[in-house]
Amino acid sequence: GTPAGQATVRAHDNSFQRNGTGGNGDTGTVVDATSNWWGCRQGPNAGGACQTVTGTVQFTPWSTRPTGRGDD
Repeated sequence: GTPAGQATVRAHDNSFQRNGTGGNGDTGTVVDATSNWWGCRQGPNAGGACQTVTGTVQFTPWSTRPTGRGDD
């Protein structure tokens, strides 16, 4: 289970792009951000158009193409 006071976030099948930082997990949180598009096929933190993730964000595996709905 999740200890009291700790947040758990699940975000799947989303397209993160044109934000710079696509995900930021603070200490004490669990961020499950697998199966998302991070602005490029190489995945987050790969430079160029790819979004970055920091902290406790779990992003592997990621999508190699835009997912979900939006202006992709």
